[in-house]
Amino acid sequence: MEPSALQLIVTERSARWEAAGFTWDYEAGPSTDNPAACLTLRASGADAFVKVWTSGDAEMDWGTEGDAHARHYDLISVEDLRVCVDDLEAALIAYL
Repeated sequence: MEPSALQLIVTERSARWEAAGFTWDYEAGPSTDNPAACLTLRASGADAFVKVWTSGDAEMDWGTEGDAHARHYDLISVEDLRVCVDDLEAALIAYL
């Protein structure tokens, strides 16, 4: 899984997120033997975060202070990554 796939999804969805009142931040990690990229979405005091590594591992964290959750994903395709980002959005929407 190329972390740049996450950047593509951010580009596709950023206008929708802004319209929904989310703020977002995308960050590509340093070049290593297993580089990663991170996406953070925020709304109404809640945060949702996903970090995706080239290995296909992804970690999603979401919630508010005192109500935090986490989930691990094993991504094989860009479609798997889209599902992960769908879950990230849904987790944040639950706090609205």
